[in-house]
Amino acid sequence: MHSFNESIRWVQAIIFQGERVLSAHADHSMGGTISDKSRVEEQFFLNACEKAVRWTKSLSSEGRNEEVRKFLPADEIRKFKASINSTDIRNLREHEEEYLVTNGKSLDDKVTDASTSSNDLKIIVEPGITVIRNGDILIGGKVSVRNSMDTAKIFNTELVKAQHNYARFKSPILNSIETKNNPYVFAGLQLK
Repeated sequence: MHSFNESIRWVQAIIFQGERVLSAHADHSMGGTISDKSRVEEQFFLNACEKAVRWTKSLSSEGRNEEVRKFLPADEIRKFKASINSTDIRNLREHEEEYLVTNGKSLDDKVTDASTSSNDLKIIVEPGITVIRNGDILIGGKVSVRNSMDTAKIFNTELVKAQHNYARFKSPILNSIETKNNPYVFAGLQLK
């Protein structure tokens, strides 16, 4: 159950933290100040994405056990892991002091083309840049906060349902208990 529970926690953290990123960017009109919290919220969002992917991989590996496998939403797990593309940006931001100090490592091979097909303007950004476009936040010009949240919401619904079914399978006595009355066994649909 631990991999189920932690996967759910961190998938829900993507949604929770994504809202915080969107809110932080909406809260200020002069972004980029030294005391601007949006950069901090972005890092926490990237961390939530990575934790969710790692726990989901752990849950997948438990699928080698046939008893667990029949409860896993395998297609949704694959889609989720394939759609969360935060690893490179998260790692670069996590270790940005190695790049941004005087004579630091080169970022030349770490840039992203954040251009749109509807514009002749070419936008090339390094991992530390955030692009705000059409109500979305693109961390490092690459990681869409809204798309990640949407993916997490869809996956969360299936994951929570699977966790409930697995818990009832493991302990049939739970079949007569409503999920909302036992939050220590059954995951809720959002972080509290």
